[in-house]
Amino acid sequence: PKAKLSRREATDLFLKSARRPIGDKAKFDSKPGQHGRTSGTRTSDYGIQLREKQKVKRMYGVLERQFRRYFEEAERRKGNTGANLLTLLESRLDNVVYRMGFGSTRAEARQLVSHRGITVNGAIVNIASYLVKVGDTVAVREKQKVKRMYGILERQFRRYFEEAERRKGNTGANLLTLLESRLDNVVYRMGFGSTRAEARQLVSHRGITVNGAIVNIASYLVKVGDTVAVREKAKKQLRITDAVKLAEGQGMPSWVSVDATKLEGIFKKAPDRDEFGADIKEALIVELYSR
Repeated sequence: PKAKLSRREATDLFLKSARRPIGDKAKFDSKPGQHGRTSGTRTSDYGIQLREKQKVKRMYGVLERQFRRYFEEAERRKGNTGANLLTLLESRLDNVVYRMGFGSTRAEARQLVSHRGITVNGAIVNIASYLVKVGDTVAVREKQKVKRMYGILERQFRRYFEEAERRKGNTGANLLTLLESRLDNVVYRMGFGSTRAEARQLVSHRGITVNGAIVNIASYLVKVGDTVAVREKAKKQLRITDAVKLAEGQGMPSWVSVDATKLEGIFKKAPDRDEFGADIKEALIVELYSR
């Protein structure tokens, strides 16, 4: 109950994604629990100090013993103990990954670290409490970057790699072609969803047809010449019209042809490697799986 923790501290602890404001997820007019409206009306100095400690602990996701060790280290260092404490917490690898925007929450960033998805100065580091030093380079591993970009899990990603390896031609380019041919990605590329996650939800909620037939499998591989369209009853959704306007403003990819009024498009061809993903180094993924 992450929203409850924020309600208890009467402030946003940034434990949930910022895609929606915390006010839409939790009621801040009272504390959680049966006696939330009446409890804690009188607070002692100790109670105020305790609440502040709990707030910071929960915000950075550390336990009591670990938090006390950070305090002891902050007290040992020169300067203001409170400022030293916050500097130590901000230097944690999971927090730095979160601050760099690689995770939408600190919990998501911590998972990315523990799943060996982060490198520091080129070396894999999977310890969330690792203290990043000034000048360190923190990066997302190439495989993790592509997995998160297309929103797929490890087992499924490995299957795509094996299929790419089996096909003729460059394995890395084949892998990206397979990922680009997924139905949820094609729906996103056609502008019917503003993100791949939104496009995937549209597919799973039976809002998309391929050649006139409803397809609700996000991993369905669209073939060249297939017509992908939004179902009639889904066309009334405001998020779809907003997404199409956004896509038209940014420009449609060359490998899809979209009729914005009918909300349907044609997958004209598999995209050429130089047409997308300039920041993806697929050769590194091939090297990783070829070990």
